[in-house]
Amino acid sequence: MIEKVWNVGFNGTGMDAISLTSEILHRRGIKNIDKFLNPSKEDIIPYNKFKNIDNAAQIVINGLKHNKKFKVFFDIDNDGISSGSIMYRYLLNFTNNLDWTINIGKKHGLQEEMMSNYIDTDILIIVDSLNSNMKLYRELIDRNIQIIVLDHHIPNREIDSKAINLVSSAVDYPNSQLSGSGVVWKFCMYLDTILNTKYASQYIDLAACGIISDMCDVSQNSLENRFICDQGFKRINNIGLKKINGNYAFDSTAVSFGVAPLINAACREFQNKDAARIFITDDVKQVRDNISKLKKCKEKQNFTIAHIMPNVIKQAQGQSNNKFLVVKISDNYELAGLLGNKLIAAYQRPVLVIHQDGEDWRGSGRGVGVKNFKAIVNKTGLCKSAGHENAFGIEISQSKFNEFIDKLSDILTPISFKSIINADVKLSPLDITGDTIHKMKSINRITGTGFEPISVMIDGIQGYKIFTMSNGKHLKIEYDDIDFIKWNFAGDIDTFNNILYNPILSFIGTLDENHFRGMTHKQMIVNDYKIKNGMESY
Repeated sequence: MIEKVWNVGFNGTGMDAISLTSEILHRRGIKNIDKFLNPSKEDIIPYNKFKNIDNAAQIVINGLKHNKKFKVFFDIDNDGISSGSIMYRYLLNFTNNLDWTINIGKKHGLQEEMMSNYIDTDILIIVDSLNSNMKLYRELIDRNIQIIVLDHHIPNREIDSKAINLVSSAVDYPNSQLSGSGVVWKFCMYLDTILNTKYASQYIDLAACGIISDMCDVSQNSLENRFICDQGFKRINNIGLKKINGNYAFDSTAVSFGVAPLINAACREFQNKDAARIFITDDVKQVRDNISKLKKCKEKQNFTIAHIMPNVIKQAQGQSNNKFLVVKISDNYELAGLLGNKLIAAYQRPVLVIHQDGEDWRGSGRGVGVKNFKAIVNKTGLCKSAGHENAFGIEISQSKFNEFIDKLSDILTPISFKSIINADVKLSPLDITGDTIHKMKSINRITGTGFEPISVMIDGIQGYKIFTMSNGKHLKIEYDDIDFIKWNFAGDIDTFNNILYNPILSFIGTLDENHFRGMTHKQMIVNDYKIKNGMESY
């Protein structure tokens, strides 16, 4: 269904680590390599570029002066909880007349049925979420509650940004890719300049965490984001982040594959408060207890997915000739996105996982082999979607559903799906030195949207040994002094172990190293692999 293409930049055999990585960055179009790798305070955009920041700051200052009650309203995902924790912790330096709240489950923004939870305050600070109309905001304003919204989502035209004191990176701000946590951190930094204090800088690790988990741009076009991440990864202060991260390096990979999945699992299991408490307390025992609760959420989530998958796979198999899959679920709606990810891995085509909600179908879309599946479904004119290009929420009227499917099929018919797997450079095993690994890892500290990790191709691998880890969940191939690790291996291990054909292996992945009992071993974390028949010319 999807054509897989390997795109290798150049052959770097024999190059030293500095020359090699400089050439990679040059080929990626990095204009000022030193500035890109070493962002500075100069890259922080002036605070006054935020609209309404003066009004919002004055509300906080007056509230502190007159001992007004503050309440911080957290959003539910990792960026939202990071944002709320920054604001809550910052205010604790000045007042104890302070509370916080968060929605339960996956609901974003103010909820009408929860209004009683928002009115017991003088100043409500809402982070990383923005309602689509002014109705609920007006109800609070009519009760003489002052509202500050610190956000990064594009506001609806109905929103009166002055009435709610909206401070947003999405409103005429030079860095529209600054996350909610980044906006909140900068707001607190601005308050420091007015109050002549120095509290906000200690929360930069949470700001970095939110930027990466919300897939905000970290390319050379967003040096402000890169500075926040650079400093945040160097200065991990938050006890919760430390305990989740353990002994691993705190970087983009740690956030994307460690912190964010754990925090986001909480909202799928309605344990939002436990997730928030991890970041807002310095009580080590409470932090550990709540991390333990979230790990159980993740285990429960994995168990539920395993229970659902047979029915999901049965539906998918009945659509083997289709260019996209539509799978319907009757419960566990909060897992739609994760189910979509698993279906993409198994069937390599775009997926819609939906459930019935009144007169609509709602769920998640996941794309692969196309640049922007969300834009494609929007071309039908028969749905609503919100989110990222290939990971988004979708809503379709039941009365328009069949028409939507037909139209989407017509749009996708002429499209050739292609999966491009990029490698910056081709190297031989002898080129993989400690210096090469260290240099690439230092660059890969800050990666994500706009700047993917440096990726390497190695081919011609024979005479290897094969192992599995975690009860067959992961694959490890030992070759000489390098281990090739494929996490969550979904293939057939026997294809590597064919004695008759002596398979030759090629890998694309990122370089790493493993430290165990005082020993250091080279690794490649495999993104993709190819197996070639050893009896054929290679």
